[in-house]
Amino acid sequence: MMEGGVPDYGCTANAAKTRLSFDLDAARNSSSCYKAADGSMFVPWCGLLINARTCEVQVDYARYHGTSIRDALCVERCANPGEQLFKRMCKCIRYKCHPVTLDSHINSLFVIRLNVYQALLFCAMRLSCYVNDLPQPVDANPLFIADVVVRLVDYTFAAVRLSTSSEQAVRLGCNCPLIAAEVKWLGLHAFQRILRMKQCKFRQVLSVLDAVINQPSHDYYRRHLKDVVDPRHSTIFDKILF
Repeated sequence: MMEGGVPDYGCTANAAKTRLSFDLDAARNSSSCYKAADGSMFVPWCGLLINARTCEVQVDYARYHGTSIRDALCVERCANPGEQLFKRMCKCIRYKCHPVTLDSHINSLFVIRLNVYQALLFCAMRLSCYVNDLPQPVDANPLFIADVVVRLVDYTFAAVRLSTSSEQAVRLGCNCPLIAAEVKWLGLHAFQRILRMKQCKFRQVLSVLDAVINQPSHDYYRRHLKDVVDPRHSTIFDKILF
């Protein structure tokens, strides 16, 4: 009925802006759903992906498919570019930590963890692009870059708490069961995965991160979060250019 419109009033539904959780015959293209590598079907809506089976919500990183993050990155020239790097990456993390992706009333704990992990994967890509425009190369001060990464990972949990404890989130009963230690491990793993794609540039930074993530205190999370960091759940990041 929506496809046919209402001729008496001269109005029809815009097919290009209509999203369905099922395929409609000939009259509709069947590309409105996004199919992930693990077989899950999603309905894209306003920068989000809604699972067609469970109604869980994730961020739509598929829209970056085939595009370069570098093209949308603006690097400011200032007196302290290193500190500006940290502030810009914190802003990126805050933007991706939306309450709807972190609420246990909407998403399972697995999906909440995956949402945080993917936000950090995206942030790692932006950091890799951003450092290319810093006055000094990465090799000139790898400890500084590694310190920025660790601070960002620690900041992520604060950003999650800030997002889920906002006035609106509290009013809607938002609840996020994440703990700081698991967010830290997910963050370190996310930066490891992305920076290894640029290993020649980040070799020394990776050495520092490897030493941190391989500490015995992280053994528990390495075992219990291995499904979250399974590459099959985040294959779209292999198709984003950076």
